[in-house]
Amino acid sequence: MNKKTIIILLFFISLFIIIRSINFIYHLNWSGDQASFAIEALRIFRTKSLTLIGPQISANLEGRFVFQGPAIYYMLLIFLILGKFDPVISSYLFMIFCSLMILPLFYGVKKLTNEKVAWLMIIIYSFIPYYINYTRFIWNSTFLLSLLPILIWLMGKYQENKKTVYLFVIAFWLGLLLQFHYQFIIVIAGIFSYYFLFKKIKT
Repeated sequence: MNKKTIIILLFFISLFIIIRSINFIYHLNWSGDQASFAIEALRIFRTKSLTLIGPQISANLEGRFVFQGPAIYYMLLIFLILGKFDPVISSYLFMIFCSLMILPLFYGVKKLTNEKVAWLMIIIYSFIPYYINYTRFIWNSTFLLSLLPILIWLMGKYQENKKTVYLFVIAFWLGLLLQFHYQFIIVIAGIFSYYFLFKKIKT
């Protein structure tokens, strides 16, 4: 890392936070899902009783429901504890966390492609309205979005040195991300095809 790059990245992180801080409370979404997930996280915190089952998804078959993993509760609990269970403070801390994901996103994309593409991704992540909206409130999909840069960084590290340990960590991270939204299975299938069919790697 050179000094100039660090300064520019810190500038983007600061701008990321400033833009989302404008009228933050008026854009905050804390409705049905957020409230129900927070209540369950609070129950886990108070009873010290861990759960291995997450919230049910919208799809069902003849009255039979499918459930997500419990990662959403434990991830949410981190921000709730730090924010003293205040929805506004907890959501704001989550937004700051999302801003710090600029770092793994930049270095991951840089290792996978090049520096120009990495800067382009930082600009998209920081300023596209979709990402501005979805990095301002806590939800299972927004947790998925906020943790994707770490996956990209891991993929970049594997491409850089081809150590098998990174491949296993990537697989673990994919499993963790799948807990936040079942549709992520499509991304997993794409990454599997990329490594084992296109790159033809062998573990």
